[in-house]
Amino acid sequence: MKKNNLTYTNGMFILSVLCFLGGFSALKLNPYNPYAAGTIFIGLFIGIQYLKANGRTPAHITHFLTWVVVFGFLVVDIILVYYWIKK
Repeated sequence: MKKNNLTYTNGMFILSVLCFLGGFSALKLNPYNPYAAGTIFIGLFIGIQYLKANGRTPAHITHFLTWVVVFGFLVVDIILVYYWIKK
């Protein structure tokens, strides 16, 4: 079993928390902002990477959560394209 790099895992945790704070505060200021939703999904993705790097979460759970985030990104991207076409 390989030794986990704690700097990497702690950095992923801190980045995910910062993305959540930024995304939710942006949603509070502008409730229908797709960029804020994208920031929250980035925080989710980085949080999943933290779980993966930590090594305590089973692989099938991280794979499932990764696909959930990918579909979330797809929805946010479709909304962004709609807003860009609408302008």
